[in-house]
Amino acid sequence: AIQFGMPPETIKDVLNLGLDKPRMYVVPKERFNLSVGISVAEIEFPTFYNFFILGKAVTLIAYEQARQDLEIVLQEALNGPQNEHLYSNTDQEYRDCTPEKRASCPDHEKELDYFAVEQELINYVFFDEKRYAYLKDGDGKQVIIFDNEDEFCFEVFDHQAYLEGIAKETAASSQSNLADLDLTYESDPLQDFIMARAGGLDYCFQRIEYSEVESCRDILGDDEEDLSSMDELMDDSDYENDSDSNYHRSQLMATKSLKKSKQKDVFTIPKFGLTVLGNSHGFDPTSSTTGFVVWINGKGVMVDPPPHSSTVLLEHGIQPKSITAIILTHCHADHDAGTFQKMIRDDKVDLMTSATVFESFTRKYSAVSGLSRTFIQQLVNFRPMFLEEPNYWNGAQFRFFYSLHSIPCVGFEVCYDGKSIVYSGDTFYDRGPLLQLKEQGVLSEARANSLINFPWHCDVVLHEAGVPPIHTPIKAFLELDEVNRRNIHLIHIGGAEADKAKKEGFRIAQPGVENSLILRPPTEKNGNMMRLLQIISTMEIFEHFSISKALELVLMAIPKRYKPGDIIKSEKEKIEKFSIISSGTAFAVAELYERPLSDGDYFGELLFLEDPSLHDDHLDEYIIADTFVETIELDKYALKNLMLEDDTLQEKMLRIINARIDGSWQAIQANSILSQLGVAQKTLLQSMVEIKKLKKGEIVKMEITDENGNVEDRAWQYGNPVSFAVIVGQGQLIFDEVHGNDKDETIDEDDMELLQTGMLLYDYFKYNRNKDKEQEKILLNNNADQWKLTTTLRAHTDDTVVFVIDAVRFEKFIHRIPHLLLGIFKSPVVLF
Repeated sequence: AIQFGMPPETIKDVLNLGLDKPRMYVVPKERFNLSVGISVAEIEFPTFYNFFILGKAVTLIAYEQARQDLEIVLQEALNGPQNEHLYSNTDQEYRDCTPEKRASCPDHEKELDYFAVEQELINYVFFDEKRYAYLKDGDGKQVIIFDNEDEFCFEVFDHQAYLEGIAKETAASSQSNLADLDLTYESDPLQDFIMARAGGLDYCFQRIEYSEVESCRDILGDDEEDLSSMDELMDDSDYENDSDSNYHRSQLMATKSLKKSKQKDVFTIPKFGLTVLGNSHGFDPTSSTTGFVVWINGKGVMVDPPPHSSTVLLEHGIQPKSITAIILTHCHADHDAGTFQKMIRDDKVDLMTSATVFESFTRKYSAVSGLSRTFIQQLVNFRPMFLEEPNYWNGAQFRFFYSLHSIPCVGFEVCYDGKSIVYSGDTFYDRGPLLQLKEQGVLSEARANSLINFPWHCDVVLHEAGVPPIHTPIKAFLELDEVNRRNIHLIHIGGAEADKAKKEGFRIAQPGVENSLILRPPTEKNGNMMRLLQIISTMEIFEHFSISKALELVLMAIPKRYKPGDIIKSEKEKIEKFSIISSGTAFAVAELYERPLSDGDYFGELLFLEDPSLHDDHLDEYIIADTFVETIELDKYALKNLMLEDDTLQEKMLRIINARIDGSWQAIQANSILSQLGVAQKTLLQSMVEIKKLKKGEIVKMEITDENGNVEDRAWQYGNPVSFAVIVGQGQLIFDEVHGNDKDETIDEDDMELLQTGMLLYDYFKYNRNKDKEQEKILLNNNADQWKLTTTLRAHTDDTVVFVIDAVRFEKFIHRIPHLLLGIFKSPVVLF
């Protein structure tokens, strides 16, 4: 069998469907979906399954230029980094630990050599310059695969029949990931079929035409009754003769929201606890790969997140912004496939691991994605974890250590408020064989002792189990004293091995929010104060506050609580308070839009409009609780007190107020990438824009203040440097060099697409000409003129409105939001 494309966990799909195990895999030309953050050429587990279980090599059908990248991926995953990239005995990883602890550090060169696989796991067949690949199938029959780029498909022919001129093409289901002879297969396997597992449940993400979809919840299998869009919820046709239709519309929304909220219990984040997202391994077809969240002080650190983990948490009301860090233990696909996705889907997060593992990750995903390592490093805040010494995150103390695995892998112990959790990472533990490895010189005595003396005393012991010599056999746990066994929760285990462990009396870590282990529950006393300070510190309008100023805000605020379906603010209600959501989710609903609200989002800023008459046009929205919601409220006098002698806060608030009434929200919503931003992110973007009104033929300009305080008019004009970004608000614009520069000329709009509402114009590469030379040399010639604008942007209609953003501020903004940065990276000039 031949398989086209390899999304994560694809070997599980084959096993679940009972299909023949493919040995030939076609690697798509585009190997990574940047929008989703998922590889469609995950070669590791198909290769490992064929080699380690079936004893066979696989054949990859690919373009020759992809070979080096594919071999880098396999090198990092199979045998680990090259020796020059191992830092386990250097100050980069061991800094201030005791001499005894330093002596226990691994000799990674010896350990990796011990596990190294020398045999060839992959054979290659390359497409030729005409995009044909020639190979033999499992029966020895010759096959031709043609990459038909014009039709966006692969075509497969019987070679002999093709030579005889009678090749017959047969259409294949775009939802099958296998191809037999005489078959045409539509490409883009990621969108065709991705399996996302959560807690043992399989969700199929199928390719669906937009016209067939009522809401995004279709793909998650919610009840049909609950698929209503917000527009449908707002349909007040039944009350068109009712003078109080607004009231009925609010009640309809409340009823729907209350019904929806009962589908899943909303999870309250503990002070200290653990939620398992997946508990198995890459070859188990019934369960998701191992990953979990450690909750500390109301925030979560996600460990080796399985793909689509945020979706699982959202089902229980846990917002992505609650996860502010990732721990990556090592670079096998069943542990890192969801890491990159988490990095780019939400706000920038901290990535906590050792220098060796992080550099391996950036090398691997640079090869997987085609992005430079420098660019990947910009997508995350790397926090190097030093081994065998205290590392701190959100009030908890972490101790990281190296496990014993085929590639460098870390485990960790985390302590908070007198409780502790330890995670082994992927590791081999078995006292007898470990002592043998010491005798063979693979392990030093100190290293062997550190592995044997595992911290079984912790309150929760998450220990992996599996097939030796790179995993821990069940028999090793049976040899432990009862006192050391009592807190063990086995993970990274599934199928028959899990059943065997249960029969021996061991607990298996159970996935699902409902099975969370709570070591310290949330507390009212001091807990609320801590949570509110955390929220305020993440809000852009308050991020400049000192600790004392933030504390002053919290002490002045009045807490409020709402049940699902409660109206937090009704339509036309006079605004008398500024409110911040501290927990839960709500919706702000108006005639032209609806926007979700969650932790850190706020409303009521229009309270400070100097012209009260503007309220009628822009306050026609109501806010309804979707889950249990907590807010803190400030009256206008309290907030004005905070604004005294705080020019920064005054400026930010005025920008936000102006943004609420300038139409920028609608322009942002019309953009496919900007519309995906969270409410707080959109509000921040709005606060940065300046509105410009243009007549037909006028060039787009912006006043720019340089580093010396000089103000200069900068135009988007051929030969000028990149100085600002543009969002089209109203009307149409043209590029002279594309559309023609005669302002009186009539352009055939059927032949030439104009720049319209919602489009974002920004040239990331030209602005960052000195930031990443490696990437720029690939995309642009090293010519000074090419760092300047090559277009002139002007209005094509009267009453054109654009929103301009200073490039310095816009750069800071996009670097805080990785998926936006990637969107601009993919489409450097215009985004629809």
